[in-house]
Amino acid sequence: MALVGETVDQVREVMVMGESGILACSPPDRRPEWQATRRQLVWPNGAVAQVFSAHEPDSLRGPQFDAAWADELGKWKKASETWDQLQFALRLGKNPQQVVTTTPRNVGVLKAIMKNPSTVITHAPTEANRAYLAESFLAEVEARYAGTTLGRQELEGVMVEEAEGALWSMALLDRIRLDAAPELTRIVVAVDPPVTANKTSDEWWNRGGWRQYPGRSARLAGSGA
Repeated sequence: MALVGETVDQVREVMVMGESGILACSPPDRRPEWQATRRQLVWPNGAVAQVFSAHEPDSLRGPQFDAAWADELGKWKKASETWDQLQFALRLGKNPQQVVTTTPRNVGVLKAIMKNPSTVITHAPTEANRAYLAESFLAEVEARYAGTTLGRQELEGVMVEEAEGALWSMALLDRIRLDAAPELTRIVVAVDPPVTANKTSDEWWNRGGWRQYPGRSARLAGSGA
């Protein structure tokens, strides 16, 4: 089995030795042994779980597994590369399986996993874990973040794909989509001039024509109405 987290330290402290980690949840007669120097857990029946960091996707090249646990995939800096390498390593047994435990952050690889037909999704808000959390913690975070985009993500466990207060929402864009562009009656060119005038400034247009600043492209936006 592969245990993959953002860092090796996080795998050890949360997934292996944490309050809800493997050691804490294992019955005494089936508790694995943590072998720190080899970064692995070994069960009495011979099963082995190896620790990997998502910062090092290539460390998953070579090993092979029949199961994997990926924790907090939503915050991995190299999520796509690490996930891809993990898929190639899951080649043992009749039915290799993997579980992802994460806050549903708006990242491409996680959205792709959730849309995969073979994925089974379970969901629980922070409220479901109330019995194991400080009352003051819940009161504070609910008072501060309830009803916000961050609150929906962190407290309700909802995948939020749009920025809070966005001028153009996906729902609005979907409502006004057309199969073909209509005949244009006017062309509007929006110009965003730079506030500086040096070699790293963008090009911009004034009444005298283009002002050229090497190394940067013009900032123009065109639309039809």
